[in-house]
Amino acid sequence: MGKAGRRSLKVLQIHRDFKPNSGGGGVARHIDGLSKSLCALGHSVTVLSPSPEKIVDPYITMEFSFVESFKVLREHDIVHLHGSRSFLSLFFGIICFILNKPYIYTPHCYYDEDRGSIRYLSKLTWDYVAERALVNFSSATILLAESWKSYYKSRNISVDKVSIVPNCVYHADIVARASAAKFKGSTNRSDIGILTVGRIVDVKRIDDVIRVLGSIKHLEVTFHVVGKGAEMNALQALSEQLGLSENILFHGFLSDIQVVELLEICDAFVIASEMEGLPTVIIEMILLRMAVICSKIPGNMAICEKLGISTIFEVGDLDVLRGLISNSRSLKITDEQYQRCVDTFTWESRSVEIESLYFNGVSS
Repeated sequence: MGKAGRRSLKVLQIHRDFKPNSGGGGVARHIDGLSKSLCALGHSVTVLSPSPEKIVDPYITMEFSFVESFKVLREHDIVHLHGSRSFLSLFFGIICFILNKPYIYTPHCYYDEDRGSIRYLSKLTWDYVAERALVNFSSATILLAESWKSYYKSRNISVDKVSIVPNCVYHADIVARASAAKFKGSTNRSDIGILTVGRIVDVKRIDDVIRVLGSIKHLEVTFHVVGKGAEMNALQALSEQLGLSENILFHGFLSDIQVVELLEICDAFVIASEMEGLPTVIIEMILLRMAVICSKIPGNMAICEKLGISTIFEVGDLDVLRGLISNSRSLKITDEQYQRCVDTFTWESRSVEIESLYFNGVSS
């Protein structure tokens, strides 16, 4: 039995990329934190993925095998599929349907291309066929923010089975990282330090931040870029072109503790994206008491509006972004914002909502 006499469930989490501690992205960290919290509630959790990071405690990871798929599903009470427009999610959704195995579906985010492009049309077709089927046959579909309901309605996807549970982090992990970090007490820093952490891809619009830095003449600003991705070379070339090579530092992948240590010489975290689900990294930064500057998109605003954060700018509005960065030395996360974040965006506070959906799925 689980805690407080509840039934202990065998939960299978499935995602196409699971490397939460080695640059695997926000979805992997979402699953990692949820799995830890479910284990703390007394459940048994396995995360299945192609070439996953090896983890054996408190949950275990398992490498995807086509041959073993039916056997693995039969061994678990409930399946949780993660990631939109994923052949892996669709494959296991079909097997769950065949076996009459209940599953929960969390798409996380939908990234779209310019209307009329081949990729846009292919994604539109997928949504009308595969996504609609995954949602319709699920026990429940979890969206990270209310704004995604409108997206579903625009694709004629039913929201009857939709529950809203925001992206969350495992608070105990954040506390442990902060405790393990070794701060140097450095006074050798620029007037302003900012950072961004995540995939280096065009949807993140990191080039907007670099262009803004080129127009700030009265202050010395250092921009720390943490992560890897397809846009790295282009952004480095842009930095050189604008004469900012010494101001923009590309760190590549850093461990969680190294990121925390980097905060010592930073004043604000900047996310200029044009599209996000509900970014894990914003929640992590707030829980580390780092001020955030965000683009005004639904995924970011789902956090900012809840916590009363007003340092926001319209996507591509470089003038407002320039002002926010120039003033970032004075920005702070208040005690009230911090506590609201703990109450609203941590798995310790919210995992029971997912657990309830699991129990409903198993009993239906």
